[in-house]
Amino acid sequence: MLAGFDLCDDTERQRHDDLHRDLGFSPILHAVRLRDKHAGALRNIKRVLAVLTGDDPDREARCWTEPSLATLRDRGSATGLTAFLDELESILVALLGARSPGT
Repeated sequence: MLAGFDLCDDTERQRHDDLHRDLGFSPILHAVRLRDKHAGALRNIKRVLAVLTGDDPDREARCWTEPSLATLRDRGSATGLTAFLDELESILVALLGARSPGT
């Protein structure tokens, strides 16, 4: 989840800078431009995420557990993430509102 990726050290900054140079744009801010479906392709979102996270599943998980919802909504507007979060929020609010007191 690139929308929630925040650079946390010099190694990640270098990886991002290298990708930014190769792609011609920041993959964090413009993930919607990563549309290549072929594994390993320059603009394949899975490849880019693996490069940024050092292919570390724990680091990848931090991309969706640590950022604020505001950050995810802001960065994810062009990818459909904002719409997904809005829909999820409306469903959860409806479910929680439908619960009877004491349950």
